[in-house]
Amino acid sequence: MCEFYQYVKDARHEPVLTMFETIRRQIMCIFQEKREWISKIKSHICPRIAQKLEERKKKVVEFDTIVTNKLAYEMSNISGTFVVNANERICTCHKWEMARIPCVHVCASLIQNRKNSY
Repeated sequence: MCEFYQYVKDARHEPVLTMFETIRRQIMCIFQEKREWISKIKSHICPRIAQKLEERKKKVVEFDTIVTNKLAYEMSNISGTFVVNANERICTCHKWEMARIPCVHVCASLIQNRKNSY
């Protein structure tokens, strides 16, 4: 977001239409850079998301996992107890529903079930 304000700062002394055109072109350049960067990635998942998943997988050892049925797991540690429903993609911490990235509880349940968290 800081970059955007820099563009506005650079273009603010121009007439309004010229200022908007300058900002539009700068944003188009940013989008093109992002497209080129993402086209070089060999994985089917964004590197930042993969990094978050790897960090969460390291925290899995902190949880005790209880299988309640084929699709539901109960994770507990000192911070509390969480229930994961893999079929409905729901965790009681609600991070999975909000970000659509598996939380540490989901990673623990998937590892318990020997599935890939990606």
